[in-house]
Amino acid sequence: MRGNTGEEVVTPISPTLQATLHLLPDHGAETVLASSLREAWTYNCVSPAWHRFKIKLDEEGLIAPGLTPKDLRQTVATTSYEAELGERPIVDLPGERAPSMARYYSRSANIAEKNREAMATMEKENERYATIVKP
Repeated sequence: MRGNTGEEVVTPISPTLQATLHLLPDHGAETVLASSLREAWTYNCVSPAWHRFKIKLDEEGLIAPGLTPKDLRQTVATTSYEAELGERPIVDLPGERAPSMARYYSRSANIAEKNREAMATMEKENERYATIVKP
């Protein structure tokens, strides 16, 4: 459940994540992020852990400075758009409620190739309509 939208987020585990999870020790909890008491992490647990993780990656030069979870949602939306998955995955994967947010998050997608294809189609249609046909 996504906190700020209340939307249920159901994300299948990718093969890459599955392989990584198999490397972790079993902690007996029903969730991946669990406390020493085997309870699911709250926001107050996740936020400082994210901050420490982000600082380490930033120091190693593995991420852009200032990376946020919102940036990761935008990456999912952009990748989904560029892979032509359609609007629903762009809305559903990051747990958005409205298609307008999906469009907002995917705004940086590389649409140049799609625009070239659209322009080539339009050019063909313009040529077809520009042909003079005498009755």
